[in-house]
Amino acid sequence: MAEEKNGQTGFAPEYVKELRQEAAEWRTKYRGLEQRVVQAEVRSELKDRNVKADPSWVKVAEGQSVTEAVEAFVTQYPHLMSGPSEEVEVEAPRAPKRVTKPLPGEAKNSNIPGPKAGGILGSKNLAEIKKDGKARGQMRDLYKELINKSNNNQSE
Repeated sequence: MAEEKNGQTGFAPEYVKELRQEAAEWRTKYRGLEQRVVQAEVRSELKDRNVKADPSWVKVAEGQSVTEAVEAFVTQYPHLMSGPSEEVEVEAPRAPKRVTKPLPGEAKNSNIPGPKAGGILGSKNLAEIKKDGKARGQMRDLYKELINKSNNNQSE
């Protein structure tokens, strides 16, 4: 890599240019990471002090510590301070109660496991209902009634 020109030893200009560009890229990456670390420290300091502010609002001057910068920010904007964080006690989720009053028709306590309620269609399965014209009409009427109730509940 080293060449001798007029009795002096040196590097090729292309190689020097490449090294300088690489060094510039590393400096840029270092500055970016340094800023991210400072922002993380500011975020942590704001959280510790219960300050409701975006970390980007706090400007840390060169040579100034994060604590000093946050202190200056809080002094300038005291309205962003909040009281000590209050823990809100949340109750453990509870299982819903079983329905004890009967539902319309003959179906009672339908959320309690057991034999299926017959209702007005009796114990017929879908294939039997399709074959029976009267049962099919009853099924259609029940469906229409269910749709109407659903639409009435949504409009309220």
